[in-house]
Amino acid sequence: MRATILVGLLLVVGCGSNTTIDTVSNYDESYDFSGKRTYAWIEKELEDVLPSNMPDAAASDRLIRELFDLYLDDIGFTKADNPDFHLGYWIQIQDRVDKGPYDTEISGWTGDWYSDRYKKGGLVLDVVDAKTKDHVWRGAALLDFRPGEGKKLLEPAINKLLADFPPKN
Repeated sequence: MRATILVGLLLVVGCGSNTTIDTVSNYDESYDFSGKRTYAWIEKELEDVLPSNMPDAAASDRLIRELFDLYLDDIGFTKADNPDFHLGYWIQIQDRVDKGPYDTEISGWTGDWYSDRYKKGGLVLDVVDAKTKDHVWRGAALLDFRPGEGKKLLEPAINKLLADFPPKN
């Protein structure tokens, strides 16, 4: 189901460049976010939230949560044992290859072909009401990146993803 949701979000946002981070979110418009300022992380197995080929999954998980924690702290949220929200994230990464003819401005197609390898990634955050267990907000940061860029794009992706959280009802 997660893959279906991410594919749907990717289709909504479309393709971006290697420096573009697109975000999309959805939330329960009837839910009152006011006065709710505490959260706790949903504990899941690393293989349920990170791609199987991610190097050092435990360190990646710590980094991702720390970046979310820093941003949430900056906007007035705190971790708590008895929270208002439970948070869960997951990441999906797909290898992509674009192929096409080289062209020039003067003569058009040269007859040569190019191949551009990159990864398309999605970072999804789910926010669940701790009492009712209802999903109240979901956001996704979607981006294209080249090898070695993933870690440096995490912080801007999380910042952009949470820029409109909590929603203003």
